Amino acid sequence: MWRPSASDASASQAKRTSSGNGRITTTNSAADRYHVAAVDIAEWHAVAGNEKATSIIRLAPPDVRTVVEIGCGTGAVLEALDRRGFAESYWACEPEPSLCAQITSNRISRLVDVSPTTFDEAFGERRFDLAILTHVVEHLLTPAELVTQALRRAGLVFVEVPLDNSPAGHARAQIRNLLGRDRRDNAAGHVQFFSRRSARDLVTFAGGTVLADRGYFPYDSAASGANSPHRRLVLRAAAIESVGRAYYEHYAMLAELTTISAWDHPYYRPA
Repeated sequence: MWRPSASDASASQAKRTSSGNGRITTTNSAADRYHVAAVDIAEWHAVAGNEKATSIIRLAPPDVRTVVEIGCGTGAVLEALDRRGFAESYWACEPEPSLCAQITSNRISRLVDVSPTTFDEAFGERRFDLAILTHVVEHLLTPAELVTQALRRAGLVFVEVPLDNSPAGHARAQIRNLLGRDRRDNAAGHVQFFSRRSARDLVTFAGGTVLADRGYFPYDSAASGANSPHRRLVLRAAAIESVGRAYYEHYAMLAELTTISAWDHPYYRPA
């Protein structure tokens, strides 16, 4: 079950004390690694964005008009949604300046604005039909805070995470422990590790209820990208899908705000 630890609360309070505005941040090493990787494998992001867009289209209702993606990286998901005519207008929130430039250079015909800030500072008080968080919360020390912000500003929130707590993920973690290495010291910059249950618990803790979900092994997108650097590896694993799911699976959820967020409890908020 996912729940914030005392160290999560302490880290969050320390960050608010230093910044004064409750901005969502990751550890510096994780943020640096993630942003470098996002630039280096932009092609892979574009290929994987197709399957993420498929999850959004399958789970969200057909009357969505306004969409904001939080931590949108290169904008690949918004580009895929725009190409498939999903919504009327899109907003992008990405605090990494180099990625913001790439988003604006993409062919997103219905893109309204790109904010180079964190979501709590972006777009004033504007509300949205749908907020998207794809492969973002696993990089955050305090993910429930961002999910709560999204639930309060959007009618629906789409959250997708990698299921690092798969059997293979547990095995890798055990090997790292035997080698005396911290699991959070990884090339992907992940500091949270989810199973399906803990991902749903995160949404519940943030004050939301999961309305629909989808788990998938991301081989369809990889297969469609002939030049993807990961294509051969992923397709080999996909030959036996059950093996692929044991190794790596994505889990997508559509949620809405239904209760007061547990994140507002005094234990997790500074005095």
